[in-house]
Amino acid sequence: MNKRNPLFLLGAGASKPAGVPLAGEMTLEMIRRCDANRRSELGKTIRAIEGALRMQSGVVDSFHGEAVNIESILNAAEMLGDRFSLELAPFVAAWHPIIEALEATRLSSFEAESIGRRAGGRLHFPSGPRVAQRSQHSNESDIRSTFSNALAGALLDLSSRLQRRPDGSLFRTLKAFLTGELARITLLNDPLPLAYLDSLLELGRSRPVHIATLNYDNSIELRAQALGIPCSTGIADWVNNASFAAPQNEPGIDLIKLHGSVRWLWAKPKSDLPAGFEDRIVTEVGDDVMKASLDGTPLVFPSETIGNQMAVIFGGRNKLTAEGPFLDLLIKFKALLVQTDELIVVGYSFRDPHVNHCILRWLGATGRKSRLIVVEHTEVALDDVAFLKLIQKTTPGQLDFQPIGAEAGMRLSAN
Repeated sequence: MNKRNPLFLLGAGASKPAGVPLAGEMTLEMIRRCDANRRSELGKTIRAIEGALRMQSGVVDSFHGEAVNIESILNAAEMLGDRFSLELAPFVAAWHPIIEALEATRLSSFEAESIGRRAGGRLHFPSGPRVAQRSQHSNESDIRSTFSNALAGALLDLSSRLQRRPDGSLFRTLKAFLTGELARITLLNDPLPLAYLDSLLELGRSRPVHIATLNYDNSIELRAQALGIPCSTGIADWVNNASFAAPQNEPGIDLIKLHGSVRWLWAKPKSDLPAGFEDRIVTEVGDDVMKASLDGTPLVFPSETIGNQMAVIFGGRNKLTAEGPFLDLLIKFKALLVQTDELIVVGYSFRDPHVNHCILRWLGATGRKSRLIVVEHTEVALDDVAFLKLIQKTTPGQLDFQPIGAEAGMRLSAN
């Protein structure tokens, strides 16, 4: 790689023209979906987390003027779900009253319906010729007994739920639900609205094009397939060899999905592992397989089930995990940076410290004349992004800021 063959980095703004909401917009969409699925307890929890994070920052959102971005909410939900096992838990005498109130013993409509369905499943009315010969008194007795047993079972379920103490399960459920809905939002089906990507993808017909993305959606894969351009995430190599293959000189799209993909699912390894050691691997499924899972009704395919299967991590101050391919993906991104003098960034708001550190070290490397081209929305100014202000100050002359929008940015990348 060299200056004529730059590395590309795509953020949420690069998928906005395809109809994928930005991070703040997605928070509002998630609240709407909670309400639409009659998950009022989850909607209330999102609002509480969003309000607390907004108060902490002192503004609605420092970048786009929207609600708090969804990844911050997911990170907060994950931490609150595990708060009793955190290293600092022994030093916390009491959590915020809002947290305790959210997990207070109350029954949601979803839980009530679940108890009702189980109670209904316990009702078994006698039928058949022998029943017809029995007395009315005996028949009424059977009905009373069946109803009493079903009611007793429902009350036991109700009692156990009302006696439940705060344990983080509400926040774990919220994280799984939101991740499942994230899959429904980011799995794209129609390649036609993705034509704005063509200027970038067409480069892959004649040479290798390396694209790193922080997005979960399948926009690049879907449009590349429609154009007949090879595109690979390399995840199959990682599963088989525990590492990503070295960059090849063959034409096509080398897609580095730093935070995972809507098409990646956790799976158990084939080999047996020692007791107490769990090492999941990631499998990449086709659009049709994922779509079939997501098309089910909420009762058949709960968002929690899909969310617990999704192999993704969330941006912001997340902890990179050694489980899965994510550390190896970051290492690959750093290695590709070293091999080029030009990084073209489209629609990334520079909220992820681990990615920002890679870029900053690359720009500051001794003896290099690296160039960072940043394409942003037309309404965004350089001074709106603290990280870019830092670059302008510490590595003057290496930043080219282009507030021209993602679609124009794709055309710029081809020149």
